[in-house]
Amino acid sequence: MTFAPDTVDPAVPQPPVRDGELFRYVSQPSVQRRTMRKSLTTLLVAAVLTAVMLVLMVAIPEGWWAFLIIAVIGALGVVIWGVMYLGARTAANATGDDLIDLIVVPTGFVTQGGLYTAWEEVAKVEVAKIARPSAPQGRVSVGQRAGHAIAKRLTDLGGANVTVNIHLRDAKAVMARAVTKAQKLAVMDFAGYIHTGLGLRPWVAVEPLVAHLQQECVRRGTLFEITG
Repeated sequence: MTFAPDTVDPAVPQPPVRDGELFRYVSQPSVQRRTMRKSLTTLLVAAVLTAVMLVLMVAIPEGWWAFLIIAVIGALGVVIWGVMYLGARTAANATGDDLIDLIVVPTGFVTQGGLYTAWEEVAKVEVAKIARPSAPQGRVSVGQRAGHAIAKRLTDLGGANVTVNIHLRDAKAVMARAVTKAQKLAVMDFAGYIHTGLGLRPWVAVEPLVAHLQQECVRRGTLFEITG
C-alpha cells in the first residue's frame, strides 16, 4: 500500500506508480503556486524589515546591536523564502516524473525526474527539518524578544520543511545516469548525495516515512541521521 499524503491535481499528468511503491511525495502545481505567493509576500516583508533596521542602526547608534540582530534575522528570512519561491516556481510548471519529490520502493528510491537509486548504492540517509527558533529564556531585552517574534514569523513554514539527503557510495556513477535537467538538479555530485526537498507538509505526513527509513537503515546496516 502506498502512503501518499498529497491531494492530486486532476488536470496535471502525474508520475506513474512504481512496482511495490511504499511512499509517494509528489509536488502539485496548485500547491506550489500558493507557496509562491506566500513566499514572495514574506520575502518582501523581510527585505523591507532588513532595510529599515539598517537605517535605524545609522540613525540611532546607541541601539545598533538590537537593530543588527533583527536585520540579520530579516536577511535570513529573505534567503529562506527566496529559496522557497524559486523552488515553488520551478515545481509549478512541472509535470510527470518532474513532480516527484521522493518515491520509496522496497529496493530503493525514485527522486526528481524519475531517477532511480538502489539501496545498495546508499551510504547514509540524512533527514533534516527546519525548526522554529526557541523562545529566549530569563531576563531578555525588548530587542531580543522582538527578534524572536520576527524569526518565528519568518521561519513559520506552515508545517515541517523536511529534506531527505541520500548520501551515495559513488555519486559520479549515479550522476552518469542522470540524463534530464530535473534528474541532474537533484544529484549533488560535488557533495556526494541526492537532495530531496519534501516541501511544506505537516510532520504527521512525514513521520511514517522517517520511521520507515530509520528501520530500513538499521536492517541494512546503513547510516541514518535526523537533525532539526
